[in-house]
Amino acid sequence: MTQNLLLMGTTTGLATSEKLEQEKALYIAWQLLTKRGYRVIFYTENREAFVNLRIDPQLLVVAEINLHNLKKVIQKFAIELILPTFSSFNTLLTIKSFMKTDFYQRHPVKLINLNTQTLKLTISHHALNTFLQNQGFRLIEHQLVPDFSAAQKFVIKQGFPVIIRSSNKEIKTYWNTISTIQQLQDFFEANPSNDGYEVERSINNFKEITMVIIGDKFANQAVVYSSEDVDPIGIHSTDSISVTPIFSISNTMYQRLRDAVLRLCHLLKIVGMCTFHLAVDEATNSFYILEISPLFQSKILPMIESLGYPLFEVVCEVGLGQRLQKVETLSGATINAAVELTPNHITARFPIWQTITQKDLVNNLGPRKTSTGAIIVNGNNLETVVMKGLKACNLQEAIFLKHLAASLSDEEIEVRLFTKNVQRIIAVCEALDRGFEIAEVQSFTKYNLTFLQTLQYLLQLSNQLQGQKGDLTLLIQAQEAGFDDQLLAQLWQITPQQIKQIRQQLRLNQIQQATPASFDIDQGAVLNYYSSYLQDPAKRPPNYQITLANEQNADVLSNYEMVMLTHRLIHHFQADGFSVAVRGNLLNNLDSLNQTDFYTDNLEVSNGLYNSKNILRLHFNTQEKHNQNYQLAIYNLWSYLHLWDAEPLQEVVFIQDQNQQLWLASPISSQLTQITPQRWEFVALSGKHQSQIVQQATAYIHQILPTVKFGTLFLKNDQVIQFLPGFTTNIGLTQEVNTNFINVLIHVLMGIDSSFANNKVGYFGRKVTIYRQKNGLYTSRIKYLTTQLSNASL
Repeated sequence: MTQNLLLMGTTTGLATSEKLEQEKALYIAWQLLTKRGYRVIFYTENREAFVNLRIDPQLLVVAEINLHNLKKVIQKFAIELILPTFSSFNTLLTIKSFMKTDFYQRHPVKLINLNTQTLKLTISHHALNTFLQNQGFRLIEHQLVPDFSAAQKFVIKQGFPVIIRSSNKEIKTYWNTISTIQQLQDFFEANPSNDGYEVERSINNFKEITMVIIGDKFANQAVVYSSEDVDPIGIHSTDSISVTPIFSISNTMYQRLRDAVLRLCHLLKIVGMCTFHLAVDEATNSFYILEISPLFQSKILPMIESLGYPLFEVVCEVGLGQRLQKVETLSGATINAAVELTPNHITARFPIWQTITQKDLVNNLGPRKTSTGAIIVNGNNLETVVMKGLKACNLQEAIFLKHLAASLSDEEIEVRLFTKNVQRIIAVCEALDRGFEIAEVQSFTKYNLTFLQTLQYLLQLSNQLQGQKGDLTLLIQAQEAGFDDQLLAQLWQITPQQIKQIRQQLRLNQIQQATPASFDIDQGAVLNYYSSYLQDPAKRPPNYQITLANEQNADVLSNYEMVMLTHRLIHHFQADGFSVAVRGNLLNNLDSLNQTDFYTDNLEVSNGLYNSKNILRLHFNTQEKHNQNYQLAIYNLWSYLHLWDAEPLQEVVFIQDQNQQLWLASPISSQLTQITPQRWEFVALSGKHQSQIVQQATAYIHQILPTVKFGTLFLKNDQVIQFLPGFTTNIGLTQEVNTNFINVLIHVLMGIDSSFANNKVGYFGRKVTIYRQKNGLYTSRIKYLTTQLSNASL
């Protein structure tokens, strides 16, 4: 008998690249659960989810995730199983409240990969400390205090710095680092609380380690992931560079950490995955458990993807009762997922921040998360991943060529080393370049020592290259350390083509390597590829019929829309039987079923992090289109902000074939309102065609844009005021409402006849609240809106 399973999706709110990773994982979970014969009901707040691409609309519930709606969904679909998926604080609180109701006693649904104890420890820091203390684990000195006076006594005993936050049972609160009595007093004045405050001794100088365990109900367990942060504790882990595998703690300490987390998994009866955050104090050879999370944590998802381990498939399988040693992946392969990975490469995660220009990137770092995304890079050594990361973050030129901090005095450099700022790495490199002792730099910054040694080596190598132009031994060393042709050409003042010719004479080639490591997963592995310079024979790349290439943008919303658009294109290309390759650090393989080749980083790709648009480059080499190139651009909001005044605009996406047959999307009415000097609200609502808009758009395109294949028109008072040679961040709404958009676009690009009838489904809207901080960073919060033309899901 088919069981009804509820897959709980993401909540709306702050737009981050983590939400994108969550949507990918949900899509894989939906595929696997459906393949196993479950009737999967998808409950989400996101109208633009990956799962929406394939799911039966009758099994899709788009509504706020709260207790009231959860009970209605369970009743309506006779839910028997629930897979919560993510450690969303709101979702976990909803489930906790649900389990306390009489309704739960009458409808005893089963939670997959979550139990009462792990749920409690994830939500409550106090409960976690009590549990760890009862199990004999060492705790960071902490106290629950009612007021300023009690907090002051704690500080007198433990000393500064401390971290403190309001103890609120209903909403998530954030830690604040306190270094003076005045800061402590200011905190209490700004944060009144009836539930008291949690205060802890700060462990700012310790190393932060992350470990992920996978387990089944038969008590089989394996450590499938471990990483360490370059920044010390005190800077939010998501805002730090992270590297996997662990590279700088002793094997003895690693084994102690491994034993501890495996023991905790056994005590907590973990089924599925569990993430542990730990602090290591090398001075006293001790460690602390900081956090336990029994569900997916978004920060580590892209890094695990780069290991080739089909994590999401494994988690679903063991949650359904399968043994770790006999997991069946989406590809049909049966694998031993109980292996402890031994990667043959290094993966690093470099955080990125939303800002319009890089010069605005001056924010300070602390215990509260500020980054909104990350770039993942792979390499054969730490030097290579550092160089790739610096290039991806647009820092390579500033450090190795322009030396932006060169005009500062030594005293000014020291001040910048103390300041926990996003740009501090530039000052660190300048200090090392001037001959500051590594021990001195580390004492100021608390950076990982091995990371500092790597930076020092790269800077010395750069200086040697500039001073010894044409030294082939140095060239080999540099390229094996991740120096690309463009950087070497600038250091030697020749062209990249000349560097390439020298490389070829030295038999030093750019080789694409698969990311799966040397563990025994063959057929079930997730394949992604990365570039390295090696003295191996050059391989001729396959002749792909279609290639898509894209790089990340600092704007999260345009990234999200680009990934959704690109994966829809890939799905259609594959369904039509074309061989497809994807290049760029925004896109990666999701599961073992996908046969597309993903080249996740390329040493020769230019940086587009702070561009006003996110560009997807398509190359066709098919029977219909031989050696044809196109660009699809999604413009971020700042690039067309000037178009708005008090009047709303109409956005109309169009597609036009060579015979000037025209496809017009349903118009989107958009209104930008400035609420305060720092805050804007951008509301977009899809609607029906109006004859005046259709006539104006058609006449404008045929007269002014007769050969343009696609784009977006802006209209005001039924008159065209602007043409955009691409799409806006509302393209997701266009795709959801106009279901044949992708099909028509592909046919026009490939020169294939297509039906130009417009298929439309339920209309809806979206409100994006943008807050631009004084330090130049901005955040985007999303809320979906229904219209009178919409059908409510519940």
